[in-house]
Amino acid sequence: MSNSSELHRLSGKALNDFNFFDGKLIIVGAGGWLGSATLDLLNKEISNLSKCVYCFGSKNKDIILMDGSLVKQKPLSEIENLPVGENYKMINFSFLTKDKLSKKNFNNYIDINRSIGRTLINEARRLKVKNVATISSGAVYGENQTLVSDLQSDTYGVLKLEEESLFTELVKDKMCVVIPRLFNVSGPYIKNFNSYMLSSMIWQAISSHEIRINSSHKVIRSFIAISELISLILGIFSQEYEGRLFLFDTAGDQELEIEDLALEVKNTLSSSSIIVRPKLDDNLHQDRYIGSRSKYKHLLSEFNITNLSISNQILCTYEYMKTFKEGK
Repeated sequence: MSNSSELHRLSGKALNDFNFFDGKLIIVGAGGWLGSATLDLLNKEISNLSKCVYCFGSKNKDIILMDGSLVKQKPLSEIENLPVGENYKMINFSFLTKDKLSKKNFNNYIDINRSIGRTLINEARRLKVKNVATISSGAVYGENQTLVSDLQSDTYGVLKLEEESLFTELVKDKMCVVIPRLFNVSGPYIKNFNSYMLSSMIWQAISSHEIRINSSHKVIRSFIAISELISLILGIFSQEYEGRLFLFDTAGDQELEIEDLALEVKNTLSSSSIIVRPKLDDNLHQDRYIGSRSKYKHLLSEFNITNLSISNQILCTYEYMKTFKEGK
């Protein structure tokens, strides 16, 4: 079995042209899943990482990477203390997730997410950031891949579209703006294993006798590795794309029905767990949550990004998760 350290690495132009990294990278939402995984990728390529990144989030936090390295996160309010003139690049992962939304906090949820976006736009302009990325979501799409528009029924997706529009405005300031619409992702530093399909299956495969699937309708997914996504963002950053917008869906090279995904997990991890599922009803509407791969595939090729197979994505995620089972 390959280990997570080997599989979770930058590739392509982000790595080949790493001498472009002569300034400071601002990471917002650094303590979350994608932020921590990004720091780990950078830590493998940059000595003295803490001197090259500014990390912000909802609060002060010590981010411990897998090799024991420590990176400190500060509250987002302190971003206003950054000095001008350090050749900044910015990646934003900060956004309250769907599970934080309820009827009781509806207005507060909206206000917080909008406030994060406004703060970052204002700071990007003040700091004269050259390259900016913000992570959007497949939730911007409704039926038949049309964009959602009802804030009440599609709150998360509509707010993500608002954020896309806000960051796109930075193109007028001659910034390079990258906005991936993320659907399904894999990789280390995942939080709340049971909240995500792939990690839930991996956890069941290594900690119980069953991999349980509750749906009796078809569920179709396609996964990309975090390392692939960040390699692409940094690859774009490494080129001179002043005043350009890169807006694209993400999708892996393989589409899998949930039971086939469970079988892939079982076989990849040599698990003895059995797959338990209600009888499939072909008359029920299928749940397909996958972006268009065409533009994403072209960008991966253009920037020489290594595509991680689903089996290697499972291994990469598993190698991180198993430390929790082992109590490390």
